[in-house]
Amino acid sequence: MYQNGLYFWRNEESPEDRLRHKESDPNLDPHYKLTLRNGYREVPLRWWATIIVLCGGIGLGCLYVMNSTLPWRGFLLGTVFTSLFALFFGPQMGMTGFSFNMQPICQMLAGYMFPGRPLANLLPYTASHYVYAPDRGLRGCIWSGQNIQTFNSMAISWSIAPKMFSIGAHYQWVTIVFLLGFLVPLPTYIAYKITGNKNWGYNNPSIILWFMGNLYVGINSGFTSFFIVAFIFQFYVRKYHPQLFVKWNYLISAALDGGTQIIVFILTFAVAGGSGTAHPFPTWAGNPELLKHNTDHCMVNPANA
Repeated sequence: MYQNGLYFWRNEESPEDRLRHKESDPNLDPHYKLTLRNGYREVPLRWWATIIVLCGGIGLGCLYVMNSTLPWRGFLLGTVFTSLFALFFGPQMGMTGFSFNMQPICQMLAGYMFPGRPLANLLPYTASHYVYAPDRGLRGCIWSGQNIQTFNSMAISWSIAPKMFSIGAHYQWVTIVFLLGFLVPLPTYIAYKITGNKNWGYNNPSIILWFMGNLYVGINSGFTSFFIVAFIFQFYVRKYHPQLFVKWNYLISAALDGGTQIIVFILTFAVAGGSGTAHPFPTWAGNPELLKHNTDHCMVNPANA
């Protein structure tokens, strides 16, 4: 924030001088330079202010119309917190392409500020009104979706945060790790300042630890292929063939992403039974028998057998 303030007030150039300096800046996005040359006008600040006022009014109105149990001060505090977080995580997203999920932090803060108030889910009333479905049927399947189940579980757990996540509670390490997270970047930062080695500056513990967290979820053997592709392109190709990296890296990334979606679609209908008949893969080294081994060949927990 301090740096942004310094750069904002550093001079009072004329619009012509600012345009000339931006066009001669080799580090500026060439597409942005084209918009400057074409004379596109900036969006007036009053437009953004109008959007903030309208969205804020609609949000506050929905709080009470829908009986969300969230008071107006909670809405305002949440808006302020997320705006402050954006000052830190926005530049990180712009420089690294990594976006941090702020939802758990906001939920924890809300859980401590407003304990015992899980957000009521009004889906059955809305759905039965618009699709003319029986209420009993909807109430029997409302929690059948994975996302809604997750939302329901989080609403309950975070609403009793003082009893679940406080020091001495069963899940106290959730809160402790949040606090330790503020200290994690310090060792690499201090090492960079002392040694001046750029490798320490490129070491971002928050991103590394975030993706390490993927190793504890469900079946994570698929992440092996992620790491292999990342090592080949981000280390070998980028270091020893930089021209090929600049030309093909992002195209290959998009191709792999799109190809994966197409393969998942085909396998869903042709193999997994989406068309009515499932065709299981035969048992072999890459597809072990699940009664004896997990998919990644790790030992099956006897308690779950």
